[in-house]
Amino acid sequence: MAQEERDEALYGQSQSEPAPRNYPQNGQSTVCPTEQAIKNLETSANSIAYRSKDKRDELEFLRAEIRRARSCSKEGGSYTSQDWQRVKESQAAQGNLTAGSRQAARAAAETIHSTASSNREQDRMLIDRQIRAQRAADEENERERRHAIAAAAMNSGPKSITHCNQFSCTDSAGNRYDRGVTGNLTRRDGKRCQVTGNSQVNCW
Repeated sequence: MAQEERDEALYGQSQSEPAPRNYPQNGQSTVCPTEQAIKNLETSANSIAYRSKDKRDELEFLRAEIRRARSCSKEGGSYTSQDWQRVKESQAAQGNLTAGSRQAARAAAETIHSTASSNREQDRMLIDRQIRAQRAADEENERERRHAIAAAAMNSGPKSITHCNQFSCTDSAGNRYDRGVTGNLTRRDGKRCQVTGNSQVNCW
């Protein structure tokens, strides 16, 4: 009875719901979330989708968690109640303020799934990691491309200062310069600059 009460507290199980199902894998049994627990997780994922479109990583993680919870019932694994408790803590941690803590929680949950989930789910997780790695590489390439374009714009042709305030100046190409106490300017790429009599900027 004590174990049943712990499972009910962990999975949100009601009296009308069947108990978590056990499936053998490699001679072990596995505990899976109830349908109500999965619905609760879907609600959490939907709340992120409606609240903030820029929380891509958290939303993708929760959607993968829904998939993994369902695959447990369909395909088995070797989960324990303690595994799902730690996974639930990682899911709840997606509401933390710092990106680093959210990322660490996702990694902790995926470590559990990498050993306890079915072979088919582990294949899906491998594909997920490959997709994330490729996306990260694409985003890095895009950042480098934009940086190269900005650097080329800084260095191509003469520029003239069009506006200054107490702290910075802007030239005709939109480049920003920080103003020093001696009157010299420092371009955002670190080069020192001076303004000539006709407002043109010379940098070295």
